[in-house]
Amino acid sequence: MPTESIYRLIAEGPPATLTEFEQDDALWSPWERFSITRHDGDADSGSISYLYGDNWKVPASSVADMAAQYPTLVFTLEHADEFGEVGNRTVYRDGRQCTKEQVDPLIFYWAGWETSE
Repeated sequence: MPTESIYRLIAEGPPATLTEFEQDDALWSPWERFSITRHDGDADSGSISYLYGDNWKVPASSVADMAAQYPTLVFTLEHADEFGEVGNRTVYRDGRQCTKEQVDPLIFYWAGWETSE
């Protein structure tokens, strides 16, 4: 049974709002235990992505709460289990979830899957 999950969170929108989002200490404080790191982008480009991991015993804070707090940003949350068997992509727009789909987790290049040749 998988116990670890890996995630990529993408936030897209106006640079000023992304800067405010990144500097919101109250919002990020609960995430400190997940060693979240910036993966790509910056506020000026209009898109930032973050990588983090969690386990089913200690889930991450709600991206839905982030989306509600920053409704002008679009959030995409990609998730894979530690074995590359389960993948999901959820999009939040206008402060609420608008799509959730199962995807092949092996398309997540950011997960660093090792391939056997």
